[in-house]
Amino acid sequence: MDLSRSDAPRDPETHDLSRASFSLRPQPRREARRREVDTRPVCRVVPLKDREGVSVSLVRLLERTLPEIRFALRTASTAGPAPDWLWICGFEPDDVERVHALRSATASARLLVTGRHVDPGWRQALERVGVDLALPWPYPLQALREHLLASV
Repeated sequence: MDLSRSDAPRDPETHDLSRASFSLRPQPRREARRREVDTRPVCRVVPLKDREGVSVSLVRLLERTLPEIRFALRTASTAGPAPDWLWICGFEPDDVERVHALRSATASARLLVTGRHVDPGWRQALERVGVDLALPWPYPLQALREHLLASV
């Protein structure tokens, strides 16, 4: 039967949309969540030295403690939104050039550097390579929260 002709007879069984069978499969919850707009500031954590996976534990702790900020661990295949902050942790005095390279690669993000040996002399060197904030570590998380939210 040629259905392209307007005078062709139509079978009511095949053209009744109320009898059409199709299913809408529900999407998994993670897919629905992924589509939601996340307006939290993004802070990408970049460990200079990762001993025993400490940075993964740090990011999990930060996600639970500071839920109003989206933390992500930087990996070679990091995708996603551009970060508001790039947090370089584990800084030591011989890392200034590496910090400068990261600053050059992520010019739009603010740059936070933390380390155990951040003294006034190294803070000046870090400022010269474009670091926005240099803090000692450990640092009170609520004070860190205020820094990260105040300037976004």
